[in-house]
Amino acid sequence: MKKLIIISLLFAIILSAPALAASNDAELIIGGGVVEKVSQPGDTINLRFTLEAPAKVSLFDMYYEIIADASVSGYSTGKVSIGGVSAGDTKAVQVPLIVSSTATTGGKTITVKLWYSGGTQSPTQKSFSFNVGSDVSLYLSDITFENDMIEPGKETTLKAIVTNVGDNPAHAIFGDIISDTEYIKPVLSGGEYYVNALLPGQSSEFLFTVSVDSDAETETYDADITLTYQDDFGSTNTETFDIGIPVSGTPILEILNTEIDGTDYKVEMENLGTAKAKAISVKLVQGGKVMSVKIDNELKPDKHSTLRFKTFRRGTGQLVIHYLDDNNVEYDQTIDVEVPGSSGGVSKWAVLFFLIAVGEGYYIYRRKKNKPPLNLPFFKKKSKAAEFFIKKK
Repeated sequence: MKKLIIISLLFAIILSAPALAASNDAELIIGGGVVEKVSQPGDTINLRFTLEAPAKVSLFDMYYEIIADASVSGYSTGKVSIGGVSAGDTKAVQVPLIVSSTATTGGKTITVKLWYSGGTQSPTQKSFSFNVGSDVSLYLSDITFENDMIEPGKETTLKAIVTNVGDNPAHAIFGDIISDTEYIKPVLSGGEYYVNALLPGQSSEFLFTVSVDSDAETETYDADITLTYQDDFGSTNTETFDIGIPVSGTPILEILNTEIDGTDYKVEMENLGTAKAKAISVKLVQGGKVMSVKIDNELKPDKHSTLRFKTFRRGTGQLVIHYLDDNNVEYDQTIDVEVPGSSGGVSKWAVLFFLIAVGEGYYIYRRKKNKPPLNLPFFKKKSKAAEFFIKKK
């Protein structure tokens, strides 16, 4: 009899063991949290929590209640119905909350309490935390450039003054500069700068070095300075500031070479400056007289142009050059030149000598043929050259 009783008790214990074990498992799994881990007074934050029912148990007639201090508001007080959760399913609930404008800096806690039917562990609750963060705000208070004129093909360093206008420190401040244009590029590590910390009201300079492409035009190019930093809670913040980099240069036209090329007086000209020259006028002046004028629309830096003058004379002269830069500033220069060799016109002396040579030849021809001379002024007297030729014959 005693054996039968003991066996019955053991069997009952074995049958009840799974039920006892199951009663120790949570029949509702609560997850989620506050989406914004750090917020500022007056911000709206979002509490998002999830409810997961067991695989074989459905929960219904569910209600939640938010329990929090005065640091947050904007939620419904008392119990709020949210229906139920089928076995093995998950339900998500999002509740917007407002951080009080008078909330103090530091960690805060929000508790969600839940009631439901279909289980044995109601009510249950879970707490979620967030931080009312430091009021940190960085401001780009000033920016200056190393050079008064930022020229194409050159490097320049710009100094940005950053000020902490917030109420709390900023830590591990990393700044970098970038431009979408191909004409402005950071120079290796010169495009980055680091400052350990900035206290409220404190300022620091950030130095950035950029290179300006030689093909850059005279204009202001856009660039961004981005500051990434942390507050007292280790949360990362980013501030981006738009700036302009004004590029301008000076055109310098130089005469590289002059020479006679066929019947032309050829002039080679190059722009040795850092900006485009436009509306170029080049005059060849000899003896105070403008012999010829050449016009060129524009000449970019490091480019050259060939000018050909058709009217000139051997000797000296000046090339009078006038041009504009991109800001329509006028430039004038006069360069002394020599004009070697033959000129673009035919000398009257050359014509005279040619006529005399032709006349002498014709006179000799008529004498050889025993023809009377023509009654021309310059044939009335025999030339010595002609007489010598006849005697020899």
